[in-house]
Amino acid sequence: MYAGAYHAARLRQQLQSKQVSLADLHVAESLDSTNADALLRVQAVSPDRFVVTLADTQTAGRGRRGKRWESPPGGSIYLSIGWRSNLPLDYEPGALPLAIGTAVADALASQTGLKLALKWPNDIYLDAGKLGGILLESRVNARTMSLVVGVGINLVRDASITGTVRQAVRFLDDHAPGQDRQALVVAIIAECIQAIGRFRRDGLAGFHPAWEKYDLLNNSEVRVHAATDPFNGIARGISESGELRVETADGLRLCHAGEVSVRVAE
Repeated sequence: MYAGAYHAARLRQQLQSKQVSLADLHVAESLDSTNADALLRVQAVSPDRFVVTLADTQTAGRGRRGKRWESPPGGSIYLSIGWRSNLPLDYEPGALPLAIGTAVADALASQTGLKLALKWPNDIYLDAGKLGGILLESRVNARTMSLVVGVGINLVRDASITGTVRQAVRFLDDHAPGQDRQALVVAIIAECIQAIGRFRRDGLAGFHPAWEKYDLLNNSEVRVHAATDPFNGIARGISESGELRVETADGLRLCHAGEVSVRVAE
């Protein structure tokens, strides 16, 4: 069942059985933000060791581009994975949310059998509605960069989400009822930590086949809202470094995640 607290000791055992070793695992009933908590906790551990923060609810959950992430109690997933890397980095972290998206989709698909999709750059979709999202945040000091990847997944239908979000949303329990929330979390954490290791070693290149499998926008007409005038085009997958490729009447344009928002054209 979704309801009820996570069992921290069992969670650690389940992760260890998947060869996932954590420097710190923090499970809370309520936090302002799991990302904020994980960013603090990585300061106390050695570089390249992982910390994980889980909460049953967030009072100040964060989404992409400063948006609020609605985080009611009662069964959804709010988790963050953090680590520190020595500077200079030997990898470019900007495209990491795309790799993490494929990892989360793989984990959910393996646990539920559902057909998931990914909407560039960081949304997880189910049945043409948003099921969840991913947020990468970082902090730099003199010698290291701290990074945290937050994952939010809607599990149980809640009016505070459906009543405030302006787009179609989906809830896992409507499509795959009776899932074990802790088992879902274990699968997500294990897949994400494996993906982070692969990304640090090989970059985004190794994730292109998985992205193509899940790509919601590919070959669809899209409306791109940029700092200048919005424009329409046909989505043509992602570039080697993770930009959205959009074919327009004037040629191919590359869209950077931090600069635009994208919708399927109506």
